[in-house]
Amino acid sequence: MANYLTYTPTGADTKRWDLDDIKLMSPEVIALEKQTGSTIGELGELIERGSFMALHAFTWVFLRREVTGLRYEDFVCDISEIGIESDDEDEDESPKD
Repeated sequence: MANYLTYTPTGADTKRWDLDDIKLMSPEVIALEKQTGSTIGELGELIERGSFMALHAFTWVFLRREVTGLRYEDFVCDISEIGIESDDEDEDESPKD
């Protein structure tokens, strides 16, 4: 089962990032830690617990890949626009004989 970070801004398509296969570059990790005051390990735990701060920070990092120069303080969104989705495809499959 895969878990995805989702961002659905009002009037736009949903963006999804696979949380089980996160590939971060060192400047991204440093930016995450600097902006949140948490280590990357702590941020992983916070995401598992549903911390909006952690979800917001990771969304910001992923969006910076598309919007060069996007500053943390400039990324403002509604709480309902960010979330976690699970892909339950393994559970939906019928057993094969």
